[in-house]
Amino acid sequence: MEPSTLWLIAIIFGVSLAALANIQYARARDAEKKTVAAQQARSLLDPEVRRNGERLDQMLQALDKDQIPLDAFDTTAWQTVSRGDLLLGLPSEDLSRILQVYHLANRANSLHSRLLESVVGMASALQGSLETRKLLISNLRGVLKELAPLVKAVSSRPGPNTPIQPAGSSGG
Repeated sequence: MEPSTLWLIAIIFGVSLAALANIQYARARDAEKKTVAAQQARSLLDPEVRRNGERLDQMLQALDKDQIPLDAFDTTAWQTVSRGDLLLGLPSEDLSRILQVYHLANRANSLHSRLLESVVGMASALQGSLETRKLLISNLRGVLKELAPLVKAVSSRPGPNTPIQPAGSSGG
């Protein structure tokens, strides 16, 4: 083989290697961005989910004593995270659970609001408000009991600084 052919092969190999490295670099950078976004999302959501878990226990205790809880669930962090692209890096299993938790928390907040209106609002003066209140309490209790295991599952995940696999990546 002539030296010029060897140089040509070396150049082709070098160009191919550079192209492959460029593709892998872009993939690694995207995976890193997703991991950082997921960690940021979890660092915002985890404290809120834990506080909501405590509030859930308080709400169930109040309902068991035939009292109406005054505080609703906090969804401020969820609103912040869901409006940005921070959810993109969460593994699909975590994302699914978090979506379920906040869907049920919003349903509970809606029922809670309607329940408070039935006690102190204009609806409290209407005929049949006692039956409406009982129905709302029953529905709220059902949503809270459905929410409880999900909150425990989401809040038992590793902390926000624990390295996680970004969605769509395989460890390697």
